[in-house]
Amino acid sequence: MKKKCIIFITLVFVFTAFIAFGQNNDTEDTGNAEPSAWYNKSVALVVSVGEYENGRSKLSESNENVTRLTGALKAHGFEVITLSDAQATGSNILRQIETNIPAKVDVNERFVFYFSGCGKTRIDKGSGKRTGYLIPAAGGKPGLSDDWAGYIPMDALRAKIIDKLPGRHVLMVFDFRSSDPDMVKSGGTTESVNYWLGQPAINVLIAQDAGQSTPAGTFADEFTRAIDGSADGVGGQRDGYVTFIELAAHLKAQIPSGAPGFSLSFGWWDGTSQMLFRHANTVEPSDAPPEPAALADSADSPEKSKHYPSVRSILSSLGRKRREKEASESKDQVRLEEIRKKYTDLQQLRENLSISKVKKYKEYKLFLVEYPDDNPYYEQVTQWVEESCDPDCMDMIRRAWLAVPTTKNACEEHKDYDYFPKGGMQAFACHLLSFAPYKVLSELSGMDVFLKGPHTNEKLNFSSKNSFGYYNPEFVKWMVDNAVPAAKDAAFRKATQWIYDKYVAELAEIFYLTYQKILKEPECFERQKKEFQILLDTDSLQWAYYTKYFFFMNDKFCENPDGGFSFFYKNGFDKGVNGAVVATSFMFWVRRSIDGTMDEFYRGLVKLRETYKKS
Repeated sequence: MKKKCIIFITLVFVFTAFIAFGQNNDTEDTGNAEPSAWYNKSVALVVSVGEYENGRSKLSESNENVTRLTGALKAHGFEVITLSDAQATGSNILRQIETNIPAKVDVNERFVFYFSGCGKTRIDKGSGKRTGYLIPAAGGKPGLSDDWAGYIPMDALRAKIIDKLPGRHVLMVFDFRSSDPDMVKSGGTTESVNYWLGQPAINVLIAQDAGQSTPAGTFADEFTRAIDGSADGVGGQRDGYVTFIELAAHLKAQIPSGAPGFSLSFGWWDGTSQMLFRHANTVEPSDAPPEPAALADSADSPEKSKHYPSVRSILSSLGRKRREKEASESKDQVRLEEIRKKYTDLQQLRENLSISKVKKYKEYKLFLVEYPDDNPYYEQVTQWVEESCDPDCMDMIRRAWLAVPTTKNACEEHKDYDYFPKGGMQAFACHLLSFAPYKVLSELSGMDVFLKGPHTNEKLNFSSKNSFGYYNPEFVKWMVDNAVPAAKDAAFRKATQWIYDKYVAELAEIFYLTYQKILKEPECFERQKKEFQILLDTDSLQWAYYTKYFFFMNDKFCENPDGGFSFFYKNGFDKGVNGAVVATSFMFWVRRSIDGTMDEFYRGLVKLRETYKKS
C-alpha cells in the first residue's frame, strides 16, 4: 500500500511539475537502482543578519533563528558554520562558498545554506529583467540608498554553487524580509528513496514576508519541526525520511496562519532529486501536528481538513501562481516593446529637421504622459522636452529675467498709472513688454499663446469687458517647463535671487495664497465662477464687478461676498493681503479654471516658489 501510494503521488507530482513550471524533466528508470549510502558528511553555513549597518531596521528574529537552526542541524549530524551580523559581510559569505565549503563537501555529501536577513529585487530598466539580491551586513550606503555592487545577486550565487560545490545534495534556504523567487525552476521526482540519495540536486526554498513583521523565529521553528519528523508523510505515509518536497509542503501549509503576508517559493537550481533528512521520530497519526491552514483545494470545504494538503495541491497552487506571474510578465514585456518602438519613432522625429518644434514638443509630452512608469527612456525624453527651448530661446528667457529691474510700462491702458512691482499680473506683463514684444512668445514657443478670445499672436487686448483669452494648454506647459531656468541652474538662481525677492516674490505669494483659499473654499469658488460666466454670457459684466474680490482673503467673504466696503472694513478688511492684487489674482484663477489651464499654471507657480525659496 505504501509503495502504491508513493507511486501515485510520484505520477501526480511529475505531471503537475510539468504543467506548473512549463519544463519537461526526464525521469530516469530506477527500477534497478542500487541502494545508495547515506551521506558521508553534512555541512551547513548559517548566515544571519539582525543588525544592519547604515540605518536599516533591526531584525531581532534573525539571530534567534541562528540558535534554532544550528541546534537542529547539529542534531542531524551537520557541521555548522555561522556568520552573524558584522561577520556576515559579502566577502565573508562568498569566501565560504568559493573556498571553505568546497574543501569540506565532497561528492557523496550534502550542504545546507541558510540566510536570514533582508533581500531586494532590482529591475533592469532596459530589459525589464528582475534580479533578487541578498543584502549582507553593510546593508547599502548611508541613508538606505542601494549599493548594488555590495549586494550578492542570486543568479551569481547560483552559478558559484553549481561551479564550486561537488556535493550530492545542496539545499539553499532564504528567509527574506523581501526578494524575488524568479530564479527557482522545476524538478521531478521518482518513487524511490534510493534514487533521491543517488542523484545530485540543488534544492531551493525562498521564504518572504512582503516586508511585514512576523513572529520571531516563525520560519526557523517550522523548519526545525519539519526536518525533525513533522513533515514526514505529507501527502502520503510516514517512512522515517523527510524529503525536500515534504519539507516545502509543510512550510507552505503551516506558516501562513502565524505570519500574515508570508509566501514561499520552492524549486530546483540544478538537478531533479531531493535532499533527505532522516529522523528517529515515528509519531502515530493521533500525535500528528496541528492541521495546516486550508489551501486552494480545501478552502471551500465546510470543515477544515484533518490532514496535510497533498503535494499535488501544493504544486497545483504554485503552478497557477507561476502561470499568472508569467502572464503578467508577458504583458509587461509587450508594454516594454511598445515603449521601445515609440521611443524609436521619437528619435526619428527629433532628427527630422522638417518637423516643427511645437510638433516635436507635443509628441514628447504625450510619450511621457502615456508611459510614466517603468519607462527606461523617461529621463531622456524629459531632457528633449527641456531642449524644446533652443539656445536662442533660453538665452532670451535668461535675459528677460536679468532685465526685469530696468523694464518700464509698455501698455497704453496703463499709461496713467504704474503699480509695478506692487501691481498684479497685468502690470508685470506690461513691464516685460518693454523688453520684448508680445509676439516673441509665439515665435519662441512655436505655438499660439491663446486659442480664442480678444488677443492675437501679435497683440494683447486688455480693453475687452465681456471676453477673455483662453490660453493654449500646450503653450502653458512649454512656459512652465522653460520660463524658470534657475530651477536647474544654481548659479543663475544665485544671480537672480535678488530680482525675484524684490520684483516677483510678493506677486507670486499672493497668487499662491489666493489659490490655497480657493482649495479650502471650493463651493464658494464655484459659485463665483458660475456668476462670472452668467455675466459673460449675457454681456452684463461691468468693470466694478471685480472690485468685490478685493476682500476675497477676508474670512467672512464666502459668507457674504457682496457685503461691501463697510461690512468688510468692520470685519478685517483685506486681512493684511494686498486686496487690489488679490482681486486680479482671484479672477485670474477663475479664468484659468474655465479655460482648463489652472492646474498647469499652479504647477509653474510651485516650481517658481520652490526654486527661489530661501534656505
